[in-house]
Amino acid sequence: MNNLYSASEARSKLGGLSAEGLRRLVDAGKIRKETPPTNKKRGYYNKEDVDKMAEAMADFIEIHTLLPKEDKFEIAQVQGRDDIRESVQIARQRLGENAYDVEKRMSWWKVAPNGDYILKHDGVVVGYFSLQAIKPEAIENIFRRKNGASIQLEDLEPIALGKPLEIHISGIGSKLGVSSTDAKKYGIELIKGLRDTLINFGKQGIEINRIWARSSTVPGIRLCQILGFKELGYVNSEQLGFVLEVDPDKATKPLTREALQKYCQALAQARG
Repeated sequence: MNNLYSASEARSKLGGLSAEGLRRLVDAGKIRKETPPTNKKRGYYNKEDVDKMAEAMADFIEIHTLLPKEDKFEIAQVQGRDDIRESVQIARQRLGENAYDVEKRMSWWKVAPNGDYILKHDGVVVGYFSLQAIKPEAIENIFRRKNGASIQLEDLEPIALGKPLEIHISGIGSKLGVSSTDAKKYGIELIKGLRDTLINFGKQGIEINRIWARSSTVPGIRLCQILGFKELGYVNSEQLGFVLEVDPDKATKPLTREALQKYCQALAQARG
């Protein structure tokens, strides 16, 4: 009997398996059952078979417990210095010392706190984007005259109700050192975040004329092209300038056209 389990012992070994479940394993030939000649109603179960099945079941449970859960992404509005610091770290992975430092980003955030967002993947910050409203005279100097000027704090305006605004995307990116699959997911989520932010501005009645961007990196330039921004040529020694008219009829990319349409609808509803 040393090589056999009773029914209760076998079921306990198999994680509290029901009597019906044990019978199915026997019928399937997974576990051998032996019946003593003196008691045909009572069966015993081969210990080796039961132990192997218990091990297999434990492995199955462990594997499925360790399988990655469904990705949980969140675009969250920046709340303060800690969020800014994490986004600066991501920017510096890609731009090095050319990335804006924490103090400059903090001063900008205080002017337009509703323009800074971080992307979280399962609660961990993996990306960011930053928007500001820029005064028309600064747009003229930087993007039209292309005199190499950099954006200063005094060039910024709050993203708020009032006159039509010129919005500048001062930064967008995701962290390096991740798989190509995750990198693609982060890029998609950041674009969705930009779209939703634009639509939310419309819901608040905030009117936007144009969206401007500059980039010297391949991913940044490629993103502007994918979204249908018009290229303006070099605005300084390193960066290409881009502009997007906030007009669905002028949009050249379906994704952007749809986002602009939703923005315009939201703006019209906000105005009543």
